Amino acid sequence: MVENQVEIGFDVDEVLAEFLKGIIPWYNRKHKTNFKYEDFHTYDFWKVWNCSKEDAVKEALEFCRQDELSELEPVKGSVEGVKLLRQKYQLQPVTARPDVALPRTKGWLAEKYDNVFLRPKFSGGVYHGPGKSKAELCKELGINVLVEDNGDTAKECVKEGIRVILIDRAWNQPVMPKGVVRVYHWDQIPETIERIVSESREYTHEVQ
Repeated sequence: MVENQVEIGFDVDEVLAEFLKGIIPWYNRKHKTNFKYEDFHTYDFWKVWNCSKEDAVKEALEFCRQDELSELEPVKGSVEGVKLLRQKYQLQPVTARPDVALPRTKGWLAEKYDNVFLRPKFSGGVYHGPGKSKAELCKELGINVLVEDNGDTAKECVKEGIRVILIDRAWNQPVMPKGVVRVYHWDQIPETIERIVSESREYTHEVQ
């Protein structure tokens, strides 16, 4: 049973899918390089690959057309965590992936997570140019809590009144504002969501 229609948003890459661990070996094979996951202290790929932003976006777009996108591993603990959360909440993927990734993204989510998610929504971003930000899209969708790995997105969401659970990554180390809860493992996420939802209900009850 979905609990009072509370909607939880999930970024896809690095929250549900190990995108970086998929694109790195693909890029290395293509360019005969030797990049490692540990090299990515920023999610601006062009700063790691030492190329232009335009070229990095082209590389990522090409990867999103490959079968490797459908072969990504789920983030450790995410499958089990989603199974727990599906019992109480609506689960909404929100991603800045390019449109070309839509069929493979839908198929991957359905296969790895047993069709528990709502249809993924695509925000504006590096692949789309100007458009609705992820924060704007989450607000429009009525998302109460977003699970995310991008620090800038987390800050934008908090400004829109959306609570954020930030999965600790090398590229999101700056101090986050109030309203962002940092977690270090996926098994911390269900209990953190429970606490946030409970606190929100208590606050609403007090206001009423």
